[in-house]
Amino acid sequence: SAKQGLDFAKHGASEDNEDGARALTTAETLETCPGLEYTDDVLEAEAKGEPCAGSLFIPEGVIVDTPRYLSALWDACTILASRGVAGTRASFRIASVNRVGDLFDEFDEVVLCCGAAVAALVDYEQIPIQLQGGHVLELKPEGLDIGILGTTYVAPLGGARAMVGPTKEYDATAEDARRAGVVDRTTARVAAAESQLRELGRKAFPPTANWDVLQVKYGVRGNPPRTPSGALPLVGRVRVDDESVWFAAGLGARGLVYHGLVGDWLARAILEDDVDAIPE
Repeated sequence: SAKQGLDFAKHGASEDNEDGARALTTAETLETCPGLEYTDDVLEAEAKGEPCAGSLFIPEGVIVDTPRYLSALWDACTILASRGVAGTRASFRIASVNRVGDLFDEFDEVVLCCGAAVAALVDYEQIPIQLQGGHVLELKPEGLDIGILGTTYVAPLGGARAMVGPTKEYDATAEDARRAGVVDRTTARVAAAESQLRELGRKAFPPTANWDVLQVKYGVRGNPPRTPSGALPLVGRVRVDDESVWFAAGLGARGLVYHGLVGDWLARAILEDDVDAIPE
């Protein structure tokens, strides 16, 4: 939209820009990403000479394959733990948790950082996250080696896969979070989501209309409340089952951006037993 183009032009011209980002005209953008389509308001604003860029190009930007990244992050955790004092270790277990208080039979401290599923363990009044479901398409790309990020994203993951999404479904529940992952394309709900994603992908980058579908995935985000400062992560400590429990929630679509910072805040606060160590 023209509003986004204005933001792109402003950021691309900033002297504080350290990521190499630069604003491109619509013509320059089409040279980099043939097939992209623009809404009329962008073309009209550019024709009038208004500060409206066709895109913001970030040459040093990266696209993260989240499952691979999380696997590598856990490997890093185990290596770091193995270098600690004798007896220090990191272990990964999958188990159902129905009552948070029961975890204190084994652990001195408990941190809830389970995304949207925290809504099944803690009341909304204590951790006020809004659940948003969404489907994404995994396609076999042809001729795209840069990522497109807008209302809809088109993200190539190597040469064999590309993600297009997401749908925005505001009727999600904590139970829906349990079925996150690859879903059955033959069900009515998933078929409808696939059709919607095909259209969203076509509008974001028309060539996707001819890409083969590999699979459809589903997930649930835990979004934080909006504040005058924006949608900020929720980090702190609450009482659950008569126990003091730490939590990190409400990262929404920004988990990859915030997780390292939030983890550092929490670790410091837990070691010092001081919730005030977490910035407001």
